[in-house]
Amino acid sequence: KRFVFVTTAAVMPASHRHPWRESDPPCPSDEYARAKLDAERGMAELAAPGRFEVIVLRPPLVWGPGVRANFKRLLDLASSPWPLPLGDATAPRSMVYLDNLVDALRHAAFSPALTSGTWFVADELDRSVAGWIAAIRAAQGRPAGLVRVPRPVMRTAAVLLGRSHAYDRLFEPLRIDASAFRATGWKAPVSFESALRATLDWQAAQVAQAASSATGRSR
Repeated sequence: KRFVFVTTAAVMPASHRHPWRESDPPCPSDEYARAKLDAERGMAELAAPGRFEVIVLRPPLVWGPGVRANFKRLLDLASSPWPLPLGDATAPRSMVYLDNLVDALRHAAFSPALTSGTWFVADELDRSVAGWIAAIRAAQGRPAGLVRVPRPVMRTAAVLLGRSHAYDRLFEPLRIDASAFRATGWKAPVSFESALRATLDWQAAQVAQAASSATGRSR
């Protein structure tokens, strides 16, 4: 009677100064997001009031233990010993902790407060890249080590290196308004502090395992 389909907040473009809402028109910028949007529309056509509900959840970047891709790169960058030229990377970006997303899926599957439709889901607070690096390093007992380099300089460097998309992910905002989903009775069960500690513990275990494997190969 109900199907929960997980898509992505990336169907909305970055560089928007206000949080996206479900009523805003999507505008995907790459093939992945376009495919997700096509799937959203295909699923919506299957909805039949009173007989079959289709709940579409759009999470932003997912973080937590086991993370890969962009957040893993941010985690490794923040854990490096070097000062970073990202003090001006202050644009807020929405994310969602893995366990919070799992709980949101449970809520979407079983809550009678939801009906067919599209919903954004995210952690309650948005953080910038600079904020993430400062929080990670503070949890590791280290200073933020962020150097302010003017954004035009960073943009020019990114273009010259062919990394314009990386610049956008670091310096441009991508915020979503998940208040409508929270209004159905959902609240993220895991706090930011607990989630960050679990993620850093996982990262430390990964580093230790890699070091142990390297030692074993060298013998």
